[in-house]
Amino acid sequence: MGKRKSSKPNLYSSPNKSGGNGSGLEIRAQHFQGPIPPPDTLAKYEKIIPGAAERILAMAEKQGNHRRNLEAKVIDKDSGRASRGQIFAFIITITIIVGGFVMVWQGKSLEGMASIIGAITALVGVFIYGKVSKNRNLKNRR
Repeated sequence: MGKRKSSKPNLYSSPNKSGGNGSGLEIRAQHFQGPIPPPDTLAKYEKIIPGAAERILAMAEKQGNHRRNLEAKVIDKDSGRASRGQIFAFIITITIIVGGFVMVWQGKSLEGMASIIGAITALVGVFIYGKVSKNRNLKNRR
């Protein structure tokens, strides 16, 4: 019985020393980031499908515009949420301070002063924490 030849490629063979081609397999991979492929790949698309390069560029522009619109909406919503939070915090703090003055006026000076001092201390603490946090974020970005 003779040797049987396999129809599958031999993945481990390499060209022989005399320069002849052995059976082998070459695998190439290309990777790029972003919606637009490199110019040579874009040219290949254009060659295969006329107008493909223009369509790919238009798609990338459309996607970029969409992303920027979403980011603008998120920023608007976040700033609105922050503004509402500040307004509600102001209302709560003023209510506590007024309540403290009412307590002092009714003769409960210890409880009233504790309420007033506590509200002012909380405001100062939040202000200082915000400044420190902002400075830390700026240092981390640099």
